[in-house]
Amino acid sequence: MAFALRKFDGNVEEAIKQEFRHHGHHTQAYSRNKLNEEESALVRSEYAQEIIKRILINDPTDKWAGPSTKKIRGLAEKLLHGLNIEMLSLEELAEFHQEIHENIHSMLMHSYGLCFVLKDSINLAKCGVKDSIVKTGSANSKLCHGCANFCVNNKSHEHNMAINKRRWNATASSEFIQNFPIVAEAKSMVKHIEKLEAALEAGNE
Repeated sequence: MAFALRKFDGNVEEAIKQEFRHHGHHTQAYSRNKLNEEESALVRSEYAQEIIKRILINDPTDKWAGPSTKKIRGLAEKLLHGLNIEMLSLEELAEFHQEIHENIHSMLMHSYGLCFVLKDSINLAKCGVKDSIVKTGSANSKLCHGCANFCVNNKSHEHNMAINKRRWNATASSEFIQNFPIVAEAKSMVKHIEKLEAALEAGNE
């Protein structure tokens, strides 16, 4: 709820109040703490730093895979000049994250994965770009799994990937629609998911 109040405009408070059947003071406890723009920018920056550090450290229990993972690692390697991020001083780490931040267009975690858009990859977005704004809110498995700005994390997305794979497999094997174009699309989606699953298992992009 606190996330929604920070992220979205409009009368979100009333919508949350109705959805959760709150009395007024319950919802207001969250809305009083809504971040201003400067605080919101700081939260986004800290979140990006956390995700980037997790991608670069290669913790065997916290694996990342997908096209944007490879791009982020490539950018980091260029900026780090061969140094290990864990060996940087606090000053060097802050400078590195500032350089990374200048290359980030947007970031959005959703149930299909993470949309991590670098500025030089804006026009590669499958969801479409209008006025240099990536429409990340239109995330779905069909668009995301073939996108250069897409990546997944084993902790956050393995379960949903398995569910999507079962759904697409069911579509691909349905006898009633074998002559429809959706079958070829479903088989392609299964291959995309299996490729990501294999990359996560191997612990690389």
